[in-house]
Amino acid sequence: MIAVKELMVRHHKLLTELNTSFIQEHGSPLFIDLAKLAECCNSCDVDDDTITYDAPKITVRNYFPPAHTIPASNSHGIQHIDIALSLNNITIRKPAAKIQDPLTRLDGFDITLQTQHNHPNYYYASWHLDKRIVSERYSLIEPEYHLTFGGRNMEKLYAQNMDFGSALIVRAPRIMHPPMDVILGIDFILNQFIDREYSGDILENVSYRDIVSTMRGYLWKPFATGLAKNFYTSWNDSHNLSFDDEFCKNVVGD
Repeated sequence: MIAVKELMVRHHKLLTELNTSFIQEHGSPLFIDLAKLAECCNSCDVDDDTITYDAPKITVRNYFPPAHTIPASNSHGIQHIDIALSLNNITIRKPAAKIQDPLTRLDGFDITLQTQHNHPNYYYASWHLDKRIVSERYSLIEPEYHLTFGGRNMEKLYAQNMDFGSALIVRAPRIMHPPMDVILGIDFILNQFIDREYSGDILENVSYRDIVSTMRGYLWKPFATGLAKNFYTSWNDSHNLSFDDEFCKNVVGD
């Protein structure tokens, strides 16, 4: 999967350039340590059919928390929120004629949010994207890929006596979401957590959009087609698609 590695290298180079422009305009960086993204590109394991890598914490800094954030930043001395993306052992496979799972492995995909203050206390939240694990331990229906709030990161802090106040934190619902890699994970953060006034120059950059669109083709096209297969039994096209029926069924958590 040399094509994906080349895409990752282009992505890192472009973000480095755009981050420099952001610093020149705003006086502070949007991405805190893009060297970690370079490390991810350089250490990935590539062969003809797959690419496997880890991504250590790649941090995007939000200087202006989204509206309705609790607690309100202006009343609690919150200076900014650091939003970190981490991936553990993701393996992307080469697209095939057959519609099948684009990932053979995803051991961890975490997005953590931590406030930075002018005092030692901080607030914390965490989301993670899971790939379905078939186990007798869980009796709940899980789509093949799903986003969930909370999880191990918050549970570890709770075990260390971090106070989450009166919030009730439950590993539910498991919200269906297409699979993501490091490129789509960063794009998710920019779209969901960063005001367009600050992310717009990146999200509207033609080269950036081309990179994201290509990666969506690798990961989201088989996901979307597999999802549609649950509702359409015949296909009126010239592609004569074949399907991994188990993957298609698991997309909806059947």
